[in-house]
Amino acid sequence: MAEPAEGIEDGRARAPRGRQARAALVRIWSGFLVSDPGSLRLRSACRTTLSVAATALVVAPLAAKGWLPVHAAAVAVVLALMAASLPRDTVPAERLRTVFGMAGAAAVAIVGAACLRPWPHLGQAGFLATLFAAVAFQSWGPRAVALGLTAVVHAYLVLFLHVDLAHVPPLLLSLPFAVAVVTAVGFRLIPERPLPAARRTVRAVERQGAALVHAGLRAAAARHGPARRRLRRDFGAFNETVLLVEEQVAAVDGAALERFGTALMRFELALIGLSAALFAAGPLPAAERAQVRLLARRLATGRRAELRPRETGPETTVLAAGGEVDAAAAELRGLVGALAASRIRPSRPAAARPALAWRPAIRATTAALLSMVGGQLVSPDRWFWAVLTAYLVFLGARSSGEAIHKGVQRVWGTVAGLVAGVVVSVLLSGHPVLEGAALLVCVFGLSYVFAISQTLAIFCVTIMLGLIYSLIGMSAEAILLLRLEETAIGAAAAILVGLYLLPAPTHAHIRQTGASLVACLARVLRISARRLSGEADASPIAEMRQADRLLRDLRQAIRPLRARSTLVWWARRPTELPAILACMFWIRVLAAGSAGEAAHPDLAARARALADGLDGLDKGGAPDAEGAGRDAPIEIGAGHIGLSRPLLLEAALSNLESLVALMRARFAGDGWTALVERRPL
Repeated sequence: MAEPAEGIEDGRARAPRGRQARAALVRIWSGFLVSDPGSLRLRSACRTTLSVAATALVVAPLAAKGWLPVHAAAVAVVLALMAASLPRDTVPAERLRTVFGMAGAAAVAIVGAACLRPWPHLGQAGFLATLFAAVAFQSWGPRAVALGLTAVVHAYLVLFLHVDLAHVPPLLLSLPFAVAVVTAVGFRLIPERPLPAARRTVRAVERQGAALVHAGLRAAAARHGPARRRLRRDFGAFNETVLLVEEQVAAVDGAALERFGTALMRFELALIGLSAALFAAGPLPAAERAQVRLLARRLATGRRAELRPRETGPETTVLAAGGEVDAAAAELRGLVGALAASRIRPSRPAAARPALAWRPAIRATTAALLSMVGGQLVSPDRWFWAVLTAYLVFLGARSSGEAIHKGVQRVWGTVAGLVAGVVVSVLLSGHPVLEGAALLVCVFGLSYVFAISQTLAIFCVTIMLGLIYSLIGMSAEAILLLRLEETAIGAAAAILVGLYLLPAPTHAHIRQTGASLVACLARVLRISARRLSGEADASPIAEMRQADRLLRDLRQAIRPLRARSTLVWWARRPTELPAILACMFWIRVLAAGSAGEAAHPDLAARARALADGLDGLDKGGAPDAEGAGRDAPIEIGAGHIGLSRPLLLEAALSNLESLVALMRARFAGDGWTALVERRPL
């Protein structure tokens, strides 16, 4: 008789485990959605994989019947891979122009390389000239980067496949197949239309807001430094998602960009205010904690009408901050509805061409020349792997530290890919269908992680090479070991050139980026002062977003120093920039609150004085001999929550005056090195 009771107890024990498993799956899925705002990378990876597979299915039968050379089919597949994954335009018409431009760049590179192929040294010189031009024009934007990379890869394919002028027509004939497939897949089967993309990215902002609410609860409960640093990094990722939303909205309706910018800024400020309120409140009562969790659920699911908060007595600071978050999210959702009713009117930014990147081009070409010499000593046919490593290391690298960081990432990705590639090739050897499926998985992974991780991207590429050579009957182990040697040669050449030829010191780059950020914040203050003086046409939102982009650049500039500190225990660990982040928070509050109707000349004068103070930040102030106060912790606090507009502006200016004075004192004592030492600036 005890068996049924034991069965019931087992069922009750399994039920909580089942709920925990479901909750874990929900958390994993939510984390996946947050990591890929709007599923843009997922959709791009699907387009790339389908384009490559469809192009292979189109050209493989033609190659099998002898109607198209095998190397022409390979060129078509390579162009499909690049044309489906490299364009970064948000407007479909612009993206289509980029695809056709890449086909044109491939055709020009094929013809030029084929003309020079009979003279090997001249062909290699022409290849280096193509690489030089590709790096020099990278400053013109993502389209120039895509066209340059396409030209470099196709020029090498001609040299590697020993294509002469007589075989050029089949190669050129294969390019339209790839363009047609990419156009059909990317603009018909899995299109990226501006309005749905904008909707998805706004939903991603809400989901990320829900994740920040949960992270704030955890950090407030933990009350230690690492939890706060993780929360600060989460807010940095949230800020990048906000910038992505504005790019998508600009592709739909440029006139709505300012309204969206203001709403997104208010939502971001409300989330920061809620985190500050959670830290200030201490342990929360169970009912209040449940209300905060309900807010996170409302944000994550978008079910505001069904999930209404309960009345819990007097409103506390935490509940008031949660109300501000909910109101800001509702305003954002209302703007999305209005955006759906508007016709597509993408904004047209000014087409000012920046100067060509001569200095990086000289460095990249020199590194490529050294890589070519070293790579040819190892393998006369596959030296391109070394050259491509050097080229991609310098592509987008703005300092020696970034070049070294990217070079090390590529080596580690190749080492991991070598091991995985050998294992996969051995396991799937003799099963061409499985090897083809594994190749498509690698293509998907490459496209999905290319924008976020050099290591994972090279990992996928290395496995792909092992599978390709296994399919054609060659030893994957020998080829992958050769790839590791060539990659190491290219990375070593890039590091040597980055350190000794026209070096761009990391600290100098940090100093320059930080100075640009401070100057941009001063401009935001001046525009806010004009708004407070009564100028209705003065809007600080666009300039504030430029400051956010510069903050992203500053974080990227510091990243190599963080990587060094994880490998070298005595290296100075860079700070998380709390003073600059707090300064930007209060400037956002001022920018968002300056949009009222009444003029405040006294507040405007104080804002202009603060702008002058930021302009003179490099000059510093009069530092205390003992450095008193320079190491004091910086907290945003929760005292501003629920204040009326005049009081909120007063609080923002008062906090900014204290922060600017503190930053001037720290700069007087440490200069810009405060950005990369342990002092919390």
